[in-house]
Order: sequence, then C-alpha cells, then structure tokens
Amino acid sequence: MGRTVNAIVCGLVFFAVVCAVYYSWKHPMGPSVTAAWKAYRDRLEYEEDGQAVLLERYPSGAVSSRTEYSIDERGYPYREGMETNWTTSGKVKRSLGWRHNEMHGEYREFFCDGTVKVSGQHQNGNRTGTWKWYNQSGGLVAEEEY
Repeated sequence: MGRTVNAIVCGLVFFAVVCAVYYSWKHPMGPSVTAAWKAYRDRLEYEEDGQAVLLERYPSGAVSSRTEYSIDERGYPYREGMETNWTTSGKVKRSLGWRHNEMHGEYREFFCDGTVKVSGQHQNGNRTGTWKWYNQSGGLVAEEEY
C-alpha cells in the first residue's frame, strides 16, 4: 500500500511540474498569477497626480491599507512606492517601501498606541543594515545586523 501511495504522489508531483513548466512557457507570468494581477489592476484607483493605488477597506469602510502601484508595458501592475497599513482605529500599523514588487527601503511596524515595534531597511527584497525590535514602552528588545 505504501508503494502505491508513493507512486501516486510522485505521479501527481510530476504532473504538477509539467503543468507549471508548460504554463510558465506559454504565459510568462503563469495563468493564476496573470489572473490575480488582472484582478488587482481592475481594483486600482488613480489619484489626481496619476499615481495608481490599491485601497483595501475594513467592513466599516475605513481604509485598512494603501499600496502604490506602477503598470508595466504589458499592463500588469506591480508594487512600486509606499504601502501603509492602518488599525481599525485609524493608527498606522505598518509602513514599508516597494520597488519592482520587492520590499525596498524603510520598514516600520507600530504598536496600537503608535510607538515603534520594529524598524529596519529592505534592499531588493532582503533585510539589510541594522534591524531593531522594541517593547511597547519604547525600550530596545533586540537588534540584529543583516
């Protein structure tokens, strides 16, 4: 029985890999990614200065996050600029920068009272420099160099 299950699992994995290779060849971004990006593109709003943004909202209608996007030559949106997330009470929960769909620039998380919880930098999607973690009273809890 164990060999039969292993054979079935191996067959399914092989099939999944073949499908992934085929779809990545036929559709450079893959069908599910393409559909997801089209859904995001359809939800984008444009500010007066032309900046494309995606606004997520709480059920109350209050904005929970605002992410800046750019549109590539194929019409696909990608995160480029700042993202800010808010609590239900309207205080900033997190802010971070994006460049070419990778986290880039300053990263900060906040406690509910607005004090800094985490601060650091990203470069091309990776943590870089000194990252700091704080307790709610503002005391440094940990520090790590990347």
